[in-house]
Amino acid sequence: EKLEVKKALIARVEKFWKEGTIVTTNTSGVSIDGIVEGRNDSFRHSFFGTHFFNPPRYMKLLEIIPGKETSMELVQAFQSFAEMKLGKGVVIAKNTPNFIANRIGVYGMMS
Repeated sequence: EKLEVKKALIARVEKFWKEGTIVTTNTSGVSIDGIVEGRNDSFRHSFFGTHFFNPPRYMKLLEIIPGKETSMELVQAFQSFAEMKLGKGVVIAKNTPNFIANRIGVYGMMS
């Protein structure tokens, strides 16, 4: 994953974005705040990261990663959707390098 590629795509998405629409990107470790740097306030409130594990059809875990300006109301609404409609087990991760599961995985591989 490349931060600059995601930033460029999100800048294009913002041009068509309508207020009230949730925007998310699937990432396994790119900074959520870095991706929306330079976007308008309302867009940043509506943006968060998701980390669906592969293959998503079979893997239950989903990390949701809010940025520092993300609306927690939207995160909670998406969490309910992911749990009830997608059947996912959701964890809310901090916007730290590699979030939760990948950090645990790397630690496990090093042991």
